[in-house]
Amino acid sequence: MASGGLGAIGSIAEGDRFFGILDAFDRHADAIWMFLAGAVLFVELAKCWGARSTLIHFVVIGIITGALETIGVLTGFPFGDYEYTNRYGFRLAGILPFAIPVAWFVVVGAGLAITERLSRGRKGPVAKAGVVAVLAVLTDINLEPVAWKVRGYWHWYTGSEWADKANQIPAYPPIENYISWAVIAFGLALVCAFLPRSQANHSLRPFYVLLILNTVLVAAHLGRLWA
Repeated sequence: MASGGLGAIGSIAEGDRFFGILDAFDRHADAIWMFLAGAVLFVELAKCWGARSTLIHFVVIGIITGALETIGVLTGFPFGDYEYTNRYGFRLAGILPFAIPVAWFVVVGAGLAITERLSRGRKGPVAKAGVVAVLAVLTDINLEPVAWKVRGYWHWYTGSEWADKANQIPAYPPIENYISWAVIAFGLALVCAFLPRSQANHSLRPFYVLLILNTVLVAAHLGRLWA
């Protein structure tokens, strides 16, 4: 009986360890996927913009969005009242997932490449920035229900008191979130318009990166409805 009891305890411990590994994988898998998307986009952009210029774009977008997202978590401005969980990989200082600035690079970087490909130099930076802003907002509209309600990357709240946040979960993200996405993407596109590039992008491959991202999100929506 004793040996049987010990065996059962060992099986439970092994089961806990196994599910612990699955949980750790689940918490980091989506972040790894975003890093891979960022790497693929970086390689594709480097083919036309040059590696150095692409790195400058990545650093500028990453620093600006990382700072704005951190301010947003700490103050509720400009996106609204929210906080990131541990469901989207490692977080900087327990606040900002490292994958978030990469996600911004994927959306804005791909948007810039798409506008270059479609305009072929016939549109100015303001018009291109407007297109990037629209693409960014559409992507966020597609992203929010999956990232927030299905995968739990972050939580939205309606109040400002941390003690009451558990009872302040809204049905939808605040409108200022989408406005902020539009303004930030527009501003980033304008800033990036003045960064050096070896040549304009003439490939559709950066578009495919953003298309695959949104297709995966749509599939997640459909899976949610099917369930």
